[in-house]
Amino acid sequence: MLLATLVFGVLAGLAIGAIRWRREVVRLNQFIAEQDHSVDETSSLNDDSDESMAFEFGLKMYRVNRFEESFPILLYHAAKHHPHATSLVAKMYFAGNGVDKDEVQYKYWLQKAAESGDKAAKAKLKHL
Repeated sequence: MLLATLVFGVLAGLAIGAIRWRREVVRLNQFIAEQDHSVDETSSLNDDSDESMAFEFGLKMYRVNRFEESFPILLYHAAKHHPHATSLVAKMYFAGNGVDKDEVQYKYWLQKAAESGDKAAKAKLKHL
């Protein structure tokens, strides 16, 4: 009886965690969809508060080791030359966090981070 209760508790905990994870992904997808619909042909995603909010969400996911969720967000911002996002994407490729380890991609994003003024990235490039 105790074992059955313990197993049920563990399964319930896993289910709750999966539901919470799914809710965060749905919120992010809704946010992205709203951004896509709010942009017309004459404007672009230049609203700093929305961009900042999306980056902060990706950074939050990175900080709590939810790399698979943070990677697409950070990659989006890295592609837009966000210095912090660029260095985080390089680190993720180096460590294999949320993506497969890829030395070529690591060097590419490290170079981009260095070009955007990241001093640590510049120092790492000197040692490669």
